[in-house]
Amino acid sequence: MDLPDLSAVAQQELLKSGEISATELLAACAERAALVEPVVNALPMERWEQATQQANAVAVDGPLGGLVTAFKDLADTKDLPTTYGSLVFADHQPVADHPAVALVRQAGVQVVGKTNTPEFGAGSHTFNPVYGLTRNPWDPTRSAGGSSGGAAAAVACGVLSIADGSDLGGSLRNPPSFCGVVGLRPTSGRVPGGDPKYVMATQGSIGRTVADVALHDAVLSGQDDRPLTEMPLRVAYSPDLGGLPVAPEVHRIIKKAAETIEQLGWSVDQQEPDFSKVDRCFETLRAAFYAQKFFALAEDERVKATVRAEVNLGLGLPAECIEQALATEQNLREDWDVFFSKYDLLIAPTSQVPAFPVGQEWVREINGTSLDHYTNWMRSSSRVTVSGCPSISLPAGFTSEGLPVGVQIVAPRGTDRQLLSWAGLIEEALGVPVRPPIEALAATDPSRLPPGPLG
Repeated sequence: MDLPDLSAVAQQELLKSGEISATELLAACAERAALVEPVVNALPMERWEQATQQANAVAVDGPLGGLVTAFKDLADTKDLPTTYGSLVFADHQPVADHPAVALVRQAGVQVVGKTNTPEFGAGSHTFNPVYGLTRNPWDPTRSAGGSSGGAAAAVACGVLSIADGSDLGGSLRNPPSFCGVVGLRPTSGRVPGGDPKYVMATQGSIGRTVADVALHDAVLSGQDDRPLTEMPLRVAYSPDLGGLPVAPEVHRIIKKAAETIEQLGWSVDQQEPDFSKVDRCFETLRAAFYAQKFFALAEDERVKATVRAEVNLGLGLPAECIEQALATEQNLREDWDVFFSKYDLLIAPTSQVPAFPVGQEWVREINGTSLDHYTNWMRSSSRVTVSGCPSISLPAGFTSEGLPVGVQIVAPRGTDRQLLSWAGLIEEALGVPVRPPIEALAATDPSRLPPGPLG
């Protein structure tokens, strides 16, 4: 197996044993990038040459020592431009690292650039006017998801050992589901650098395996030494998270995953929390969050229409409406606490659809149900966001067209380490391959592929 196809944990073992050097791992990842990046465009801002010059000085004994990574282009980096995928910030150079970026740097990684994202992280399809479209490594005519689409695609291809991402409504879960890798959204507020008021947005981890994600998460969030719960487990299974439309092949794959989990000897019941108040709460707080961050861009026509609409919606919200939504968020969290007094895990679809064609800006129909907003098709993730609970997406299987589908596993707030332990057992039981068709990607002519929403 080639070095880029190994898990980050396996790469780290080779680095620490001296079997390979940081320079050799970096060169292997750069070679993989040269093969796939002309098609996938996951890492549009590259600094391989600078990283190579620094590789001999890398200390491989750090928590992430010698591993190859890049930071999402929504996270501020003091030595790399951060555009947020917007022409407004095309030449923006932050003066300091985001706190999560600083933690990962201190862990000893080799930084090779920035991963692509939708403009201001809005939506789950990675394209923007600065760096263009990121394609799915399993089928370059399909979306890599978003907003951490560049990170998920780069990790899937072996261009990066591990990657950071961020998540408001599903951005650490939808892209891994589309790209066949693992993505963890931590308990809200667990990772430094989040907004103290609008806690739904968080940084998190993407890797090829659960163990890789656990390695990265330990750096972002710190170790948790609480004892792990013994088996057996009580698992709730929700096929549609409160009646959401779900593509038939996604439903089939998640149902099979539930059956596989039951074969572990765990109790699986078809149950779910009450989702009746979740959507309005999420959509109100999302708009308020965008208005707080991007109020100056409300009328800037360089910014895509969906972002401007989100900002203006937030600016028009009465203060009492926002306060009511914040109170509802807290009440919903308490409801989930009650739910998890009966169950240890909830399993459900990560995304309601497999990866969709790159020319679509967003999904407008699922299984006969029309959708009228750019985020409505992401509710299988956003409904979990409001709970504040940790959730992870694991590869669960493939559609008849060979597209990956992820299963979402949710645990009680604050039990991230326990979730990772259980997710590792589920990952082993599911046994889904995670290597995309690298050779086919390398042989693809990008000029013959369909364009993205921007042409």
